[in-house]
Amino acid sequence: MRKLAVLIFIAVLIWLSRIMPVRADDCVSSCNDLFDCQKKIADCQHAWDLMEVAKKPHEETLRKMEQDIANFQKRIKQIEAELLAKEKEIKKGEETIAFQEDLLSRRVRRFYIRSHYQNPLILIFSQADAASFLRELAYQQAATNQDKKIISDTAVYLKNLDTRKKELEQEKTVLASLKVETDKRAESVRKLLSEANAYQEKLEVSLSSLTTKQQEILRGKAEVFQISVGEVPLADDPASRPDYNPGFSPAFAAFSFGAPHRKGMSQYGAWGRAKSGQGTEEILRAYYGGGMEIKKDYSTS
Repeated sequence: MRKLAVLIFIAVLIWLSRIMPVRADDCVSSCNDLFDCQKKIADCQHAWDLMEVAKKPHEETLRKMEQDIANFQKRIKQIEAELLAKEKEIKKGEETIAFQEDLLSRRVRRFYIRSHYQNPLILIFSQADAASFLRELAYQQAATNQDKKIISDTAVYLKNLDTRKKELEQEKTVLASLKVETDKRAESVRKLLSEANAYQEKLEVSLSSLTTKQQEILRGKAEVFQISVGEVPLADDPASRPDYNPGFSPAFAAFSFGAPHRKGMSQYGAWGRAKSGQGTEEILRAYYGGGMEIKKDYSTS
């Protein structure tokens, strides 16, 4: 039965260890854009959830082991107290037997001496002495039998005490062995759970960093670019000047602003750039910077 429990325990440790290969280093704590942040957050959270699920049964197993260890320790203390009590009883019983044996020996010796020196003729011709002798003989016999019974009962009692003492000592040995074995198993589970908790803590740090970065990106995209009329800086092309004459009247110009990059494109400025020979991508990069991705599936007709 104990071998089966050990085999099951080893299988449990192997199963838990299979969850551990994913290192916290695999959960990168930095991201470049919203999509990248969201993907890495999902990956880190998934790893954290997997570890949490894997920990549950082993946390319960550890609680059971710790309860067993506490019960073993409690029972061992009870046995030690019982053994101490049994040893006291055995010592007291041995003293009782020694006293009764000494008493029996003295009674037998005294009766033997008296009967040996008693004159048989006096017993024959003296009715009083004979009656007294018989009474004493009967008393001595009864006392001797009582002493023998006490000695016999005490010996049986001591034998039972000794048997119980040996049983308790054997139980104590078994419990102590089980406690040591369970302590070792519990320590292995504690180590694995400690590693799992440390892994989750690293994941939580990465998740916090990724979430902070994600929020920063969202705040940047959500910012509203507010500016008063007249505060708009002049564009870098002549066609965007306030005094530019497009060649027809009345006329007005419109600008679009992107909140995160805070750049706008003048339709007349773009038209002017096109007239000067600049291509579509060149014009777009002039207004929105070189870090943008230009879709090539637009219509050129």
